Amino acid sequence: MNQPADSRPQVIEVRADRAAGAYVSATLEGPGAGSEVRTRLTALAPDRTGIDVEFHVPERDPARLAVIGGRYRAIYERLWAEDEAMMVERERALAARRANRAARPETILLGSPEAVRATLPRLVEVGGSRFRIIEIDGELVVHAATCPHWLGPLDNAKVVDGCVRCPWHDYAFDVRTGESTDGRGLTLETPPRLVVVEDQLALVSG
Repeated sequence: MNQPADSRPQVIEVRADRAAGAYVSATLEGPGAGSEVRTRLTALAPDRTGIDVEFHVPERDPARLAVIGGRYRAIYERLWAEDEAMMVERERALAARRANRAARPETILLGSPEAVRATLPRLVEVGGSRFRIIEIDGELVVHAATCPHWLGPLDNAKVVDGCVRCPWHDYAFDVRTGESTDGRGLTLETPPRLVVVEDQLALVSG
């Protein structure tokens, strides 16, 4: 019979030694109390980092220790893979921004208002940045599709009361103004203007 998951709250302390590129996550209370995860980072190249992770748990039974160790490894492999995917996407977006920073203003024709509304929500790229066109209460709104924190994706973020939340770290923004709605002070990138050009909707940057 499967044992029920331990739902007690945990108290975790993180101790960091930035100069040494090392940190320790120690569980002080709750499930796993007494265990530590010790991580050391080594710079190998500008875009490569060596990662050494050790798991220390208060268990003497070799069989149980093997099971616990396997679970720790599986969890951390998944977490590091997710973090790496976020960083790869972040670097891609930063590179696109740098490449297009000096680009001239541009105008992108989208189609008739009816045709545009039929394709919403719609993602577009302007000057190396991604934006999303949505409709709120009959109004077409353009907002940045990239969170300014770690460049998390807002492509599919649900709009609730005129706001979106980043799926990575829960930063929240007003899609009409781009302003922070969670008090953390970040602001979405200013979107291109949505205008009408000869009966066609267009995005105009610059």
